[in-house]
Amino acid sequence: MLHNVIEPLISGKSALKHVSILQGTKAYGVHLHPIAIPARESDPRDNHANFFFDQQDYVRDAAEKHGFTYTVLRPQLVTGKTPGALNVLPAIGVYAAIRREKGEAFGFPGGPSFVWEMADADLVGQVMAWAAQSPQAANEIFNITNGDVFEWRSVWPAMAKTLGVNVGGDEPTNVAQYIRDNADVWAKIVAKYGLASGDLRSFVGQGDQHADFAFASGAPAGPVAFVSTVKLRKAGFNAAVDTRDAFCDALQSFIDRKLLPPAL
Repeated sequence: MLHNVIEPLISGKSALKHVSILQGTKAYGVHLHPIAIPARESDPRDNHANFFFDQQDYVRDAAEKHGFTYTVLRPQLVTGKTPGALNVLPAIGVYAAIRREKGEAFGFPGGPSFVWEMADADLVGQVMAWAAQSPQAANEIFNITNGDVFEWRSVWPAMAKTLGVNVGGDEPTNVAQYIRDNADVWAKIVAKYGLASGDLRSFVGQGDQHADFAFASGAPAGPVAFVSTVKLRKAGFNAAVDTRDAFCDALQSFIDRKLLPPAL
């Protein structure tokens, strides 16, 4: 797909200047084995097959041959205001709404406590805009995070307040299965509040499955994945986002757009 986008641009008269590609911590092999803490862009390439590396090598070679620059970006867990794909926030909102409708508390459904980092989609977009214009970003790799860390149980009350639900104690639950089993309840919620998210799968995407991974549901421990963003800061990009605020802002955006029911 990337090849089909770039080849027409470099074979014609288009003055292609820059390409940014997105990877993630799988580039460090986090899905296969423990990684260095923190993972740094200068770490040796992990020895496993990954289309990330195929894309990176293709863009590097094309850039050298045709005179454009490129940047490789590696954000942590990405969430934001756009539904679908792997965004866990729509799934969290749907899970909360169903539990409220059924008279159930909004207990944390995941496994053991662990500390993580994330990257707000708007911040990732800012980095991409910066990378396209900054000489310091040319032909470089950068990790991206909001600049803080978080733990799910610590941000759960703030999200509950935004969603208008009551926090309960831990209640280990497979979120993806729970949402599937209660699709009829969601349909009632959509009708009750006149929501624009009647197509549950389009709204949630694969975010419900990703949430179960992100919550360490059924796992003995959560993912241990921290990345250094020192290189990005030294290159000149210094914006940061409060993760708790980013979660709540995105959930409120879904409410405002009538994708989630109002807080009561």
